[in-house]
Amino acid sequence: MKIDSHIHLWDFKQEEFEWIDDSMSILQRDFNPAHIIPVLKKNNFDGAIAVQARALKAENDFLLEIAKDHSMIEGVVGWADLKDRGLPAYLEFLAGYEKLKGIRTFIQDESLGYMDQTNFRYGLTLLKDYDFSFDLLIREDQLNEAAELVKQHPYQKFVIDHMAKPFYSIGMNKTWKKKIQEMGALPNVFCKISGLVTETRNLHWQYQEFTPFLDVVSNSFGPKRLMFGSDWPVCKLSCMYEDVLKICEQYFSTFSEDEYKAVMGLNAIEFYGLEKAKSN
Repeated sequence: MKIDSHIHLWDFKQEEFEWIDDSMSILQRDFNPAHIIPVLKKNNFDGAIAVQARALKAENDFLLEIAKDHSMIEGVVGWADLKDRGLPAYLEFLAGYEKLKGIRTFIQDESLGYMDQTNFRYGLTLLKDYDFSFDLLIREDQLNEAAELVKQHPYQKFVIDHMAKPFYSIGMNKTWKKKIQEMGALPNVFCKISGLVTETRNLHWQYQEFTPFLDVVSNSFGPKRLMFGSDWPVCKLSCMYEDVLKICEQYFSTFSEDEYKAVMGLNAIEFYGLEKAKSN
């Protein structure tokens, strides 16, 4: 099976999407299953993971309702405030939804030190009780803090979104490389090959810009802990879905067939526990 591990869906309301400003006018409209499912099918994908794009409980209701009605939305990565005193009860509520597979928060918008807070770390400890994974949406300067967080939670499943957002157009950052290698040495961490095209100068890029970075993540995590994610529709700021897909396909074309299949879907099935969802 081929699974896109990272798409977004929304009914656009500007007040709920402050991160989408007028420079991103192409994103200032609704994106729903009718838009993405034909694209997934055209490119021979069997399904996708819908990832939160708003820091609201209503986001979970919205995505879970879509997932209930559309079998190709195989799982949902929802939102929860890990610092909220009401988190235990809310996680218990979310656990009643088979397709809720993980949690994500906008750590990339926080200052350094956010992941060191006691109440944040306590909230994180609760996720494993429900087998919820945690998507690490972080900047490259937050990698050191994230590495320490992961080391202190060895039984929690983590995945780094967008390879921690290095800026590809200026070449390899040695600190990013060192910290990615450190994260890759931790067996409970996966990494999404996603969000590449939007971390480039003026949203213009050449394939060879990404190759050194893909070498680092493939050597650090190995093909059994990497996942393809399109970051649709955000990728539309730079290119079409097929262009994003081609970057990953071209890079992994020299790997074995089993390794290619792992990156393009089997790892997402394992990480997010999709086989269980498909059996219900």
